[in-house]
Amino acid sequence: MAKKKLTYEEAIAALEKIVGALDNGDVTLDEGIKLFKEGLALVEICTQTINQAEGEIKILLEGQLKDFAYQDEVADDV
Repeated sequence: MAKKKLTYEEAIAALEKIVGALDNGDVTLDEGIKLFKEGLALVEICTQTINQAEGEIKILLEGQLKDFAYQDEVADDV
């Protein structure tokens, strides 16, 4: 069975649980290392999601800026 891709919010929530468990200090060294590795994977998911969103926003803004520049040129021609 394939793992479902976590949303940003799900990854953050899982990361917060891991941080809480590590902060409590009630885990063994082996469990702490396992949780730390899981946390790194979750951070990577969050980073990729943020980078993707940032790229999409830049594309959208560039499109708007071009549209505005075009409108300015049309206004100048009138």
